[in-house]
Amino acid sequence: MSIIFIFIGLLFAQEPTPNFEADCNDLSSWIGGIQGIERSKKTYPYMMAECHTNLNYDLIWVKPKKESEDLSFRLMQHLNSKTDEEIDQLKCYAFVIPKVEPVEPENEFDVYDYVFPADVKVYEKNAVSWQLINTEHVESFEQLGELKLKTVTKK
Repeated sequence: MSIIFIFIGLLFAQEPTPNFEADCNDLSSWIGGIQGIERSKKTYPYMMAECHTNLNYDLIWVKPKKESEDLSFRLMQHLNSKTDEEIDQLKCYAFVIPKVEPVEPENEFDVYDYVFPADVKVYEKNAVSWQLINTEHVESFEQLGELKLKTVTKK
């Protein structure tokens, strides 16, 4: 009987959700546009980061309509110091998708390739915790871009 309970516990056990802003060995951050889709006012600019070392995910922060002028700069500092309360309150989304090193990189910035098809897990940061809000199957870079845009512009 106890074996059944152990099996059921293992069946429903979940991996702990990473702290996407802190758990990457080498988090690269920048301000840019969502790629893979036609550029528009909705696709650009976002504060972004990506991890492809110990974990595989992309981050997108959604700025409030009336942001302070130095918010983007402070975000870059915050990723190192974790001390800015205004940054802590920003909406942030994590897109967990497999990545691999490219066989033949096109340039020094070509450090990883996404693996398609893939089931992308989408997390949203609420205050200090991360919640899984969606899992979506994507077949291409373009579909990944559409998923990102749909997620960050949701009402």
